[in-house]
Amino acid sequence: LSALTSTGSSCAARFTERPPQRTPAERHLTALPVHDSFTAADGDNLNELLQYLSASSGECLPSPDVCLANPADCGPIFSCTLEDRLLRTIGNQHQREQMYARQFNSSMAASSCNPAVSRPPASVFHHSRCLLQHLGFFNADKIKTFRLLNKNDKLRRELKHLDSRPYRETHKIGVVYVAPGQDDKRTILCNTKGSAAFEAFVSAMSWEVDLSTHPGFMGGLQRNAATGATAPYFATSAMEAVFHVSTRMPTVEETGIINKLRHIGNDEVQIIWSEHDRDWRRDIIRTEFGDVMIVLYPMKNGLCRVQILTKPDSKLPHFGPLFDGAVVD
Repeated sequence: LSALTSTGSSCAARFTERPPQRTPAERHLTALPVHDSFTAADGDNLNELLQYLSASSGECLPSPDVCLANPADCGPIFSCTLEDRLLRTIGNQHQREQMYARQFNSSMAASSCNPAVSRPPASVFHHSRCLLQHLGFFNADKIKTFRLLNKNDKLRRELKHLDSRPYRETHKIGVVYVAPGQDDKRTILCNTKGSAAFEAFVSAMSWEVDLSTHPGFMGGLQRNAATGATAPYFATSAMEAVFHVSTRMPTVEETGIINKLRHIGNDEVQIIWSEHDRDWRRDIIRTEFGDVMIVLYPMKNGLCRVQILTKPDSKLPHFGPLFDGAVVD
């Protein structure tokens, strides 16, 4: 800064000063300057290179009579007077900063930081009170809503199994495959595999999980392969869904059919993939819990016709985006 703020030379002198240069004949402008050819008498090596480019490559010149080694014009905006004023301002600011640092040198030193001393809580409910305080339950408008729990066996049992309860919304959805020409419950539930279109539909809305090692929601399925080795599963950060697919569950005589009907019949939502020529009837698989049946009829052009069946006495609100009679891909 002291060099910048020196006023011994003018702005024009600063722009025009150059180290001693050799004549064009001495510089050998026809040869590219390299590191080995430079000596201490050459002066500015960059200036040598710019003069060589000006002599050998005229297309690089901003103007025919302007050498690349010439200093750039600052233009009318940045004048010599403005530059001197800027340098004086920077120098004054530097001096004021040095004076301030010398005056408050001792107080500006950083002090050592010691870790906070850990103290045991004054009460066993200290952390609980902190949690309720952070959640805003100690506000004047919410503290009146607090109710003391009745400490009994039911409360102890609920607290004991609290961690085993699912923390996300869970759903069980039944999926039934109906082959062409199948009209009765037994024949439909005895299907051990579906068509290629049915399998593609199931894999598109879920992924297969191994029930023996699955850590999430099971939907009533067992880990001992009694209800199948795998099951379609879908989950988000707020929801889990298990699909009870009729073709995934084993069929062992009448017991297998009863197990399938026990799981699928208790699902509130049932998806019927019907490749039959006639429409599906609710009385084919009677159930008291199936509030909604979504029947899909695959068409030859790759689309599916949708049929929505609900209980006659059901008071379900309107839901979507599917609706009765829709044709989807």
